[in-house]
Amino acid sequence: MKPPLLRDFAFAPGEVVSIVGCGGKTTLLWTLASLAKERFTPTLVGVSAKMFLPEAKKGAPRLYETVHWTPDAWCPLCQRPGTLEVVCRGQNAQGKLLGLSPEDVASLKARLGQGLLLLESDGSRGLPIKGWKDHEPPVPAAADVVLGLLPISVLGRRLSEDLAYYPEGIHAATGLSLGDRLTEDALVELILSPKGLFKERRGRNLLLINQVESATQEAAAHHLIQALADRPDASFLYAAARLSLKEIAHEDLRHYSCRRFLTPDGRR
Repeated sequence: MKPPLLRDFAFAPGEVVSIVGCGGKTTLLWTLASLAKERFTPTLVGVSAKMFLPEAKKGAPRLYETVHWTPDAWCPLCQRPGTLEVVCRGQNAQGKLLGLSPEDVASLKARLGQGLLLLESDGSRGLPIKGWKDHEPPVPAAADVVLGLLPISVLGRRLSEDLAYYPEGIHAATGLSLGDRLTEDALVELILSPKGLFKERRGRNLLLINQVESATQEAAAHHLIQALADRPDASFLYAAARLSLKEIAHEDLRHYSCRRFLTPDGRR
């Protein structure tokens, strides 16, 4: 059974989707792109931060067909149905793709037609949780959807520089200091704070709780989502889902659930 992510997240033709947060952004990006290419033509993958291209697994085809090193090089009429193409602004010395500017994204959106553009719009240096600096995350103005990703595995752990990228930003959003535990209340604040995960909000904002791979983690994620539902300042959230991207890669939905907070026309 194909994961129902596109249905539950209500992606529509012509939209730009930005992924922010930590704990699996790149995996989420390519998972969604692989599903979207069967439904949206063209399906584009891009970056407004920086990102490595995925390596093809041994014996498996490459996930994408072409990399366009400038937005102008992409031709929407040339992309074949069922394929993925990548658009960026070149590579740095480490081999990371360089991000598109807000103007680049707006130009691509104007040419998308019935397609979909998926962007990695944040960085966390591979750490499981992060705070945000003043200029982060680089979500373009043209984005229609913001997907905020957070791993349940950080619940109960102590805030440290080994765990978190820019812990000062976590302090600004939650009041936590180094050595304090990341409680459920702290994660709720990190999600809802104007300085937190959804610092940049757009038309639809969706929370994804990742790394839900046991009954205990499922219960913790369920309780966290319920705590958000009880908060009036969560009115900007369109939906919240719990999932394991590792399991979804094998079409295993045992820990997947999505709760919608708003109707399609924005009513709570």
